[in-house]
Amino acid sequence: MPNYPWLLSTPLDLSDITGRLKALRKVGVPYSLTQAEYDANVAKFGETVAPQLHIPDAQKNLVEQANFGNYDGDRSGISELDALVAYLQVLGTMVDFSKYTDDAFVEFR
Repeated sequence: MPNYPWLLSTPLDLSDITGRLKALRKVGVPYSLTQAEYDANVAKFGETVAPQLHIPDAQKNLVEQANFGNYDGDRSGISELDALVAYLQVLGTMVDFSKYTDDAFVEFR
C-alpha cells in the first residue's frame, strides 16, 4: 500500500459534513434528521449506534471519534489521518454478527 503523507498534515474539513450525510441519506444510509427517525434507529440498531447516525450531532460525533484515539499524536486539531483511522476502527462494530448464521452473507460475495 502506498504512503499517504498528506493525511497527516491536512486538517479535516468539517464544514460540509451535514450536507454529505444528507446526500448519503438520500441513497439509503439510515441517517436520522428528526426525532422520529432517531427513535426508529434506536429500535432498529440500538442505543449505542443510533446517536452515531443522527445528523444534527454529526460534527460532534466525528470530533469525538477522531480525538478518542489521537492517531496522529497532535491534539491541536483533527487531521484527515485522525478521521480515516477513526472510521476504519468502527468498521464492523456496528453489526451484531451473533444475530446471523455463519453462511448468512455468502450470497453477497
